[in-house]
Amino acid sequence: MAIATPELWRVLRQTDQEFGLRMSDLPLLELCLWGYCLLTALCAGAVTYRYRSLFNPLLYPSLQLFVMAGLAPLAQDVAHSTQLDQEWWIEASLTTSLYLFCLTWPFLTPLNPFLPACEILLGPWEVARRRTGDISRRTPQMLCLLYFGGLIVLAGILFWLLMRESPVGSLWLISPRMAYLGGRAGSGHWYVLSQTCLFLAYLGWLYYGRIRDRFILLAGTALCLYLISYFGSKAAMVGVIMAGGIYFNFYVRTFTWGEVAVAAGLGVPMVLISPWLQGNFDSLKETLQYYDYFDNAARYVGRSENFGPNFGGTLLSSLWEYVPRRLWPAKPFVYGSVVVNEHFYPGAAEVGYTPGYLPWIPYHLDLGITGVAVGASAFGFLNKAIYTYFLRYRSFLGFLCYLQVAFIPVLKLAPVLYFVGMLMMLAVSLRMFVLGGNVLLEDRELTRTGNCFFEH
Repeated sequence: MAIATPELWRVLRQTDQEFGLRMSDLPLLELCLWGYCLLTALCAGAVTYRYRSLFNPLLYPSLQLFVMAGLAPLAQDVAHSTQLDQEWWIEASLTTSLYLFCLTWPFLTPLNPFLPACEILLGPWEVARRRTGDISRRTPQMLCLLYFGGLIVLAGILFWLLMRESPVGSLWLISPRMAYLGGRAGSGHWYVLSQTCLFLAYLGWLYYGRIRDRFILLAGTALCLYLISYFGSKAAMVGVIMAGGIYFNFYVRTFTWGEVAVAAGLGVPMVLISPWLQGNFDSLKETLQYYDYFDNAARYVGRSENFGPNFGGTLLSSLWEYVPRRLWPAKPFVYGSVVVNEHFYPGAAEVGYTPGYLPWIPYHLDLGITGVAVGASAFGFLNKAIYTYFLRYRSFLGFLCYLQVAFIPVLKLAPVLYFVGMLMMLAVSLRMFVLGGNVLLEDRELTRTGNCFFEH
């Protein structure tokens, strides 16, 4: 959930008092919440059993939805709250259950309609890994590492441009977190590009460097975390840890269940209470209320007749996300699913307050409950195709697509079309760089053998 300040959050949350009261359905609401928690465990367990791996595409969404629509509402004791109509909460819980089920069932069927498209689109652009030092076999490994090394230099140049154009300047080096909170306005493109280049360089080093030693992997990840920390984003640092962990699991050694349990038991609570530890809230209870995704979804359900169905209008409107405000100053602040935020908090989007909503809201805006079922199923089949492609070929592009689309968005390129464009540019430029390098190396080899011929 993006938010301007905790103080603004507290003020805007006071508007909850305007909603009606209804306490007759409390037992049914509690049953729905606990039932949803059980459904989450069943869905995640079924997909884990199907693929014999915890690191499947349902791990992140199931854990995320478990916290948003199960753990957080129960911890906040919403069942005994008097702020919203309980029927709204019950409908929001049932809709979330439908979304999770439709996201899950594609993994349990033999159908995989998007897999051929993945193979056609990604296969021709893959750069295979071969032995280094063997020029006769046109090995691309050394060239790939050189390419991603160049991305580190480019990331440094872009970061320098960020400091030069950002209103906070050198604060990015002195206090990155403060710069992150107030210094990205007008220079967000340099911020995103610099962070993306650095992260891609880390992934390229892992894959094409064939890192198999766990200590080298740990040292490289620690160095990347240190550099990423200068962007002031906790999410970016978590993304580095997740990417390193996924690489370790699939390329070095499979994590044991005990290791995963310990990591989740330590990591998830720390992430949840991090706003409290940073001093943004006065108590743990207030911190838990910060995760108001379920409350916001229930509030939307109670007023859904004011929004749709839009029959694709929400999807078309969301394309404004791809237009930089610097290039189009008249770009509206309200588009896509932000219309829900604007209805409850008029003008809040202009000051950066965009509360988090559950991920089925955009589908519901366009086609109601049918849109939730169809949209979640399509997304489930897409994730299955990418995951199958990755497991089958273990390629670099497959690894990147799995991380960003089918697991957890590790790059700050949330809009899908941005990621597709970046992926195309990366695949084409890497392929051309390797082909050009092979030509130069081949010419050098021919020259060397020619000289040897004349010497003899």
